[in-house]
Amino acid sequence: MLIHVSSAQERLYNFEWFTEEGLVPGNAIRRIVTDSEGFVWLATNKGLYLFDLVNSKNFTHDHLNPKSISSNNLSGIYQDAAGGMWITSYTGGLSYYDKSLSNPQAFTNYTSYWDGRDTVSIRMLNDVVSDADGNIWFGGQDTDVLKMDASTKQISRVAMVADSLGPLSIYDLFRGSDGKIWVGTRHHGIFCVDPTTGTIKAYNLKPDAKPWVEENGCGSFAERDGILWFSYYDYNLCSLNLNSGELKTNLLGIGPNERVYDNAIHAVAIRGNTVLAGHQSKGIYCYDRTTGTRSLLDWKTLTPEDPTSDIIATINVDAGGMVWIGTRNKGLIRYSDYQNRFSTFYPLTLSQPIEQLAMINGGRWWYRTASHIHLYDKREKKPVKTYDLNGLWVSNFTEIAGQIYLSTYDKGVWVHDGSTRPYPLPIQGDTYGFRQADCGNIVPDTIGGVPHLWIAAWNSGLYKYNCANQTLTLTNAGNGLPDNKLICMAKDMNGDVWVGTDGFGLLRISDKESVAMDRFRTEMPDAIPSNTVRAIVPSTDGSVWVVTEYLGVSNVRKSGNSFVFQNIPNTNPTPWQNPQVALEDALGNLWISMEDGLIVFDKRSKKFKQLQSGQGVVPPSYIDMQTFAAASDSTILMATDRGFVMGHANDVVVKRALPTAVINSFFVHDHDFSHLLRSGPIELNHEQNFFTFTLSAPGAVDPHEMQFAFMLEGVDKDWRLAKADFSVAYTDISRGDYRFLVRTGDDMGNWSEQANEVPIRINGPYWQTPWFYGVFVILLFLIAYGVFRYRLNQSKKLNAMQSAFNEDLKRQLALKTAEVTAQVERIESERKEKLESDYRKRLSESELKAIRAQMNPHFMFNVLNSIESYILEKDAKAASRLVQKFAKLNRLVLENSAYSYVSVAREWEALNLYVELEALRFNNEFDYDFSVAGNMDMKNLFIPPMLVQPLIENAIHHGIRQHVGQRGRIQVAAQQNGDCICFTVVDNGAGLEKSRSKPNHPYKKTSMGLATIEERLKLINRNAGCTTGRLELTSLKVDGLSGTKAVLCIPLVLTPFSILD
Repeated sequence: MLIHVSSAQERLYNFEWFTEEGLVPGNAIRRIVTDSEGFVWLATNKGLYLFDLVNSKNFTHDHLNPKSISSNNLSGIYQDAAGGMWITSYTGGLSYYDKSLSNPQAFTNYTSYWDGRDTVSIRMLNDVVSDADGNIWFGGQDTDVLKMDASTKQISRVAMVADSLGPLSIYDLFRGSDGKIWVGTRHHGIFCVDPTTGTIKAYNLKPDAKPWVEENGCGSFAERDGILWFSYYDYNLCSLNLNSGELKTNLLGIGPNERVYDNAIHAVAIRGNTVLAGHQSKGIYCYDRTTGTRSLLDWKTLTPEDPTSDIIATINVDAGGMVWIGTRNKGLIRYSDYQNRFSTFYPLTLSQPIEQLAMINGGRWWYRTASHIHLYDKREKKPVKTYDLNGLWVSNFTEIAGQIYLSTYDKGVWVHDGSTRPYPLPIQGDTYGFRQADCGNIVPDTIGGVPHLWIAAWNSGLYKYNCANQTLTLTNAGNGLPDNKLICMAKDMNGDVWVGTDGFGLLRISDKESVAMDRFRTEMPDAIPSNTVRAIVPSTDGSVWVVTEYLGVSNVRKSGNSFVFQNIPNTNPTPWQNPQVALEDALGNLWISMEDGLIVFDKRSKKFKQLQSGQGVVPPSYIDMQTFAAASDSTILMATDRGFVMGHANDVVVKRALPTAVINSFFVHDHDFSHLLRSGPIELNHEQNFFTFTLSAPGAVDPHEMQFAFMLEGVDKDWRLAKADFSVAYTDISRGDYRFLVRTGDDMGNWSEQANEVPIRINGPYWQTPWFYGVFVILLFLIAYGVFRYRLNQSKKLNAMQSAFNEDLKRQLALKTAEVTAQVERIESERKEKLESDYRKRLSESELKAIRAQMNPHFMFNVLNSIESYILEKDAKAASRLVQKFAKLNRLVLENSAYSYVSVAREWEALNLYVELEALRFNNEFDYDFSVAGNMDMKNLFIPPMLVQPLIENAIHHGIRQHVGQRGRIQVAAQQNGDCICFTVVDNGAGLEKSRSKPNHPYKKTSMGLATIEERLKLINRNAGCTTGRLELTSLKVDGLSGTKAVLCIPLVLTPFSILD
């Protein structure tokens, strides 16, 4: 219960604190409302927020959208009977939020009203409420009370007093159980307005205060059982009996304000029998309505992480009893009984951490630190006995028959009887290294009627101590144990002693006299899941709980002469690991201390509950829990760095009524369509088949223990679990009718029987609807009929036109026949002409070949004459060179002569060889030069072969050879000129005229070379159909020197009939 009580124990409170670094948007929470669904609405300095402990949804002002909330600087919020939210702000007047509308259109804002004379601006408001008829009452700074008619939405002013000095400033509005409106003002006390009759009654606790000047007002109201509780300036918490009229003031006894509002109460709420009063700086006062006792929850209790002072601005108690606290600067604070289940607190000042705790009935318990053992008395709230360990390094202590046995890490076992200093365990005879043993668990037993102690050692093995004769025996790896390292040991209700090893399995002492062992290992069928045993806990039902390194527990139960193992895994999504300490509580549940925290195993449900810090059992994280113990009365005691926290085992695994699952928001393609959740079945078009639900369980005391299972019937075949943020997304859903189902569950596997249901229809595109199919069929029929009628009309027209067309066709056919006949005759004539032309070209080719056949022997004859001349002169070397050159030239000439046309490049090469051959033949008596003008493509231009050579031959033999007295010179040039190729041969010989004057001159008309050239040119011109082929001979006389210039132009040929390139 949220109040300090005057009893021996104190309370350790656990408040949840939400700041703007987490889910809460702003740290200034002005007003809190829990709506009819259980959602928490926050009016903050940064807008309106819907909060469910997991997700928050914000509504903020958008200056571009007049239908958004009027301001972000909010002051109050109220839900009317229809579910609409009314919001007041300090700068934007009054806003109304309609949940059934989409967010961009959901708000209606009221920023002014007509008072009959002028338009009055509404700006700085503080609070809003509605009456039984749905009329809205609101007010703020210098506004008086304003009333909005539920039907007309007309706003009017309700004056509390004569307005000669202006309207009143309204702090708080409250609707009582009888429907009356209570008005708290700043300077004029309290007014009670009857909305039905319009009567107004004033309550002024400071009648001498100056109106509109001195502080004389009320800040908050609450009502329970006919008593109105309210705060009043200088009188802190007050009460008014609505039946008797009895008024009580200064109930908290804190007196008036010394400075303005420095000792004021700003928020009042009622939870059970406690009135909660939020103070200006000290925290929350708790006032017991029955006894009148009061206590303070200061800031060290409310926010121990930050105990600095702040203002409690508002307090809201929801239907489930959770307390929501809004602060001026620290954000949101929440209290619930569920999160304070383990709250009984016994303070203790510690200089050393508590290493071990042992419960003893009767309100006392033993605890051990590094240097002492203490006996704590909870009634006196302090240790009543303390024993010095005298420097012993103790690992465990055990109370047996009134004596305390101390297991040490390095000196075996010591005994402390409470009256003397600790002394070593007495041993008669061989000690087997016991004085240096690292000892752990000590288990008392009776063997043959004699009391014994079993002592497990980490480094030595298992000792058996006879308490009667104080003798010791040792069983180790050499005489029965698989290994000397023993971790734990315990004796079950049947008297069997069990031993846990480090990696060698679980042992049971089958013969206590001879210390024979049964061994259970993972290699055996149906045995323990791990060979490293961390803890052994005897159960009250005779079985044994075994905790291994495996993530879970094992139960070992005797069945006849054998043992049955039941291994139970920890199925949490992220199970905690590395068990350290384990014990069984009075309910039979197993408590296991893990490296990550504390786990409870519920034997009924066989579920593991991982106890998070600050969630009701384990203290908050700022308190260091060090160890724990259990008593036979189901009490669980936890040792912390601040003292002891106590609770009951039956408050840990609690099967609570599961809250109803609520769909908090609905998004389609990331656009908010949450308003559709409140307008019946959801209907979407085919493009809206990507949607997301956000789930919530308003009123859930701990969302971390909540789970949601959902199913979209028609898509999901079974229930699915929601993600950690409680969101559910579906994509690419085809058209059809669906049902979205969601239900709540807890972390122990319990699920609500009833599921929340949302029908969803996804319409297909218009072309898949029945009406479209009907229209399409009708349209198709009309088109078919239209086509039929059209074809019928066309057929009639066609028949009518057919006769005329046939007659016209006959005429056209006669004309076309005549045209075709003429065309055939023309084609036949052209074919004959082409055949004749081809024949003429073939004939010309034959004639050219005949001429070349005459020319080749002539050339060879001249060369052979030259070779003969060398032979006769007996110049063998010259003859040899000449023969070689002649062979190369003869091969090239023979190849060229086989074709009608050769490339200029090949002919040019032959001319070079010929001149070089003649120069050798005549002992290099003349010079020669070959040149090509421009960039002539000699490989792709073609000329007849052996056409230029006669000109060079004449220039040598009948030119420079006939001109004695100077060195001869021949120049040969080639140049492309338009559509012909011109070869120029220039010599400095006797000249044309001089040569002709001699007998047998070479340039006579019957000359074999020139005659051959001229005849070939005629044939070439005729085949090419041109006259560009020509031969020009010119005598040269320059400065007394003579010579001859011969120019031969040949028509350009690109694609001759027969070529050689």
